[in-house]
Amino acid sequence: MPSPNAIPMKLGRYEIKRQLGHGGMGQVLLGYDPVLQREAAIKVLNDDSSSAEDMQRFQREALAVAKLNHPGIVTVYEMGQEQGRLFLAMELIKGRPFSELLQTGQVPDVEELRRNLALFRQVLAAMAYAHDNGVVHRDLKPENVMVTDSGQVKILDFGLAFMAGQHSLTRTGDMGMGTPSYVAPEQINDFAHTDSRADIYSLGVVLYQLVTGSCPFVAPSTVALIYQIVYTEPAPPSQSNPLANAELDGLVLRMLRKKPQDRFQSVADLLPLFDKICADLGGGKTAVTSVSVPPAGTSSTGASAVPPAGVPSASASAVPPAVASSASASAVPPAVASSASASAVPPAGTSSASASAVPPAGTFSASVSAAPPAGASSAGAAAVLSAGASSAGSGLSSLGAVYAHKGVGELFEFGRYPQGANGEVKPIVWRVLRREADRLLVIAEQGLDCKRYNEVKGAVAWSNCSLRRWLNGAFLAQAFNEQERSLIMVSCVLNNAGLSTNDRIFPLSLEEAGSMLASAADRLAKPTDFAMRQGVWIDASGYCCWWLRSRGRLGDLATNINFQGDISLYSDMNNSRYAVRPAMQVAL
Repeated sequence: MPSPNAIPMKLGRYEIKRQLGHGGMGQVLLGYDPVLQREAAIKVLNDDSSSAEDMQRFQREALAVAKLNHPGIVTVYEMGQEQGRLFLAMELIKGRPFSELLQTGQVPDVEELRRNLALFRQVLAAMAYAHDNGVVHRDLKPENVMVTDSGQVKILDFGLAFMAGQHSLTRTGDMGMGTPSYVAPEQINDFAHTDSRADIYSLGVVLYQLVTGSCPFVAPSTVALIYQIVYTEPAPPSQSNPLANAELDGLVLRMLRKKPQDRFQSVADLLPLFDKICADLGGGKTAVTSVSVPPAGTSSTGASAVPPAGVPSASASAVPPAVASSASASAVPPAVASSASASAVPPAGTSSASASAVPPAGTFSASVSAAPPAGASSAGAAAVLSAGASSAGSGLSSLGAVYAHKGVGELFEFGRYPQGANGEVKPIVWRVLRREADRLLVIAEQGLDCKRYNEVKGAVAWSNCSLRRWLNGAFLAQAFNEQERSLIMVSCVLNNAGLSTNDRIFPLSLEEAGSMLASAADRLAKPTDFAMRQGVWIDASGYCCWWLRSRGRLGDLATNINFQGDISLYSDMNNSRYAVRPAMQVAL
């Protein structure tokens, strides 16, 4: 007679290939969906050990994560039941836990710290989104954050999560509910009634650990550890790592305050200070938004599991990320980037396999200033880049007065493209979305043209879609002269398919559109007369739908902004009537 916990051959429509991990509560299996033709991580509870509370926790995880759609949070495909066994089908993450990147007991050097902060920035963005949608995790720790091969973080295991107003736990003070080193003081006393500020405390512990190499409280027993969490003040991180300045000390210690009301009240509250600290660590030029993830020392079986509660991280195998050469683009401030460190910038059409600079989901970082003009070969890129400073300087003498003084929200003209119904070429109007000391992030004020996200139907990502090739090829060459192109910076961008690319022209991602164009009214756009002649789709008010670069709810869909200024996750990639609003970074 088979064991009640034997690996089944099939769960729902998923064909089970093998076990990925196991723990006291259940297993994680590698499944294959023959309908959608994709692999999935399948969590299944043990038949012989699942209590009613285990089943409730299992269902709570499914409900919590299913309402979230963010590149930094694992995607739930479905929850089902097969012969009395609950299972949860989730996105299969290929990578390894954040904990493997933290060298416990070793203080990180500046490069390791920059990498860790860049990854942690993604965690903050994902948790800000979860909190905004009423979901609190309550078990944040490095083991519950996976880092994909391309440097994208994925937060896992929402089994302890609750949705705002739906506290269903009956036990309090239960240290089985959460991991002692990372729980907030209030979780120890009344676990069922904690809110998002408990997650902020846990994030503070993780941040403390990535700065110093150890948790703020370490004790020989759980009882002693609990005493420290409740009554002992942590030492400032700078006592262990001199790279931590007073601002970083203050940020971490405020996140670790004993009383929830004394902490930051939301992740959004702490992000401006965090970004400033990252900018200072990067030499005062740019925020730390790019990371180079070192190769994993584990096997490359290609299946990193989404572990169930109780599954140790060691049970999940990892896929080592692509190892970039020393010539690949890194997070070097533009003002000091040399031709040696920035000469191998992949042209449009390359993927993350060729670049080590991987930014967080939905972000971008200009790791190269003075991009080579369109058509420049890779062999000549070093010379172009090394001459970039003088090119930018001469360009500013004639172009700087046009935009150098512009602030966020202001408009200016740069480049030329057909605008009128009869194809009249006019200056392109750009809106400033973000200003830094050496650059502007800008977006076209109108939909300039209408194009398909991809010419062929089927699953595709930003890295290999036809829209990317057009923007960084024909559009770049047509819309800007050589002097203008020399001022358009190469940006490392990422979408929620987990692939980074180096581009000069790109649409905004879902996350960027949501944060930089905060309201639906901000996101409304009208097309040019030329785009209307090309067949762009408009509503009665003249507003158009326009593409974002992120993929949609399914692999063969893309995201866009609709007529009402709302974000849509269900756009057919082959739709030829959506407008294009290019974005780019312009050097000052």
